[in-house]
Amino acid sequence: MKLRERSTEELAFTALTGVWGSVGSLVLIFLILVAQFWVALFPIGEKPSAYSFFEVWLCLPVVVVFYIGYMIWKKDYTVYIKTRDLDIDTGRGMFDLDFMREIIADEKAYISSKPLYYRLFKLWC
Repeated sequence: MKLRERSTEELAFTALTGVWGSVGSLVLIFLILVAQFWVALFPIGEKPSAYSFFEVWLCLPVVVVFYIGYMIWKKDYTVYIKTRDLDIDTGRGMFDLDFMREIIADEKAYISSKPLYYRLFKLWC
């Protein structure tokens, strides 16, 4: 959106955590993979062995095989799409932006008039 100089207000839905939620998720996934690799290399309560390592890390070759199979099946050999080449408008529902802003402002005013437990409920649900 920034590359095309457009605002996220044009979107009907935006994530509560924004871009930082994506960054945090990526860090968390990386830490989980590191922990899984460590436990595969040095299993808890067992001696390190190649059998236990490959038993835990069997997911890696399976994912690689399925990804390559997808690329062959769809004949789509693109590994990475540059940001400037992304199509952000195809399949997007058209709506009146001013009307949508009005609805969101009314909803925020309604929620702010409610008690704290209701606002917390609406925040998470």
